[in-house]
Amino acid sequence: MSRKSKLQGNPNQPSPTPECPVLCPACSGKLIIKNLSCVNCDTEVTGEFELPLLSKLSDEDQRYIIDFIKLNGSLKNMAKHLGMSYPTVRNKLDDIIELLKAEDYSTTK
Repeated sequence: MSRKSKLQGNPNQPSPTPECPVLCPACSGKLIIKNLSCVNCDTEVTGEFELPLLSKLSDEDQRYIIDFIKLNGSLKNMAKHLGMSYPTVRNKLDDIIELLKAEDYSTTK
């Protein structure tokens, strides 16, 4: 199999969309969205839009929140799912909550 075909993956399955960066790769500054396009009709919306609050979390923290929601918001189930103690899971959630509060505050200033 050639390198090109390895990178393309299965031609019968759509390739995953790359994740949206949240920080500038050159200076680590905050990024904003300036253009959105409809995949159906190619309509474009232009402006300056903030990234959604949850997208500003690390991939690990986003996965944590998604798992937490899928487990019905149960810390007990989350601890079992992750193989961690309840206090560790609670502390991790508290840390993410603080990050969200800080980010939400910084975007409303």
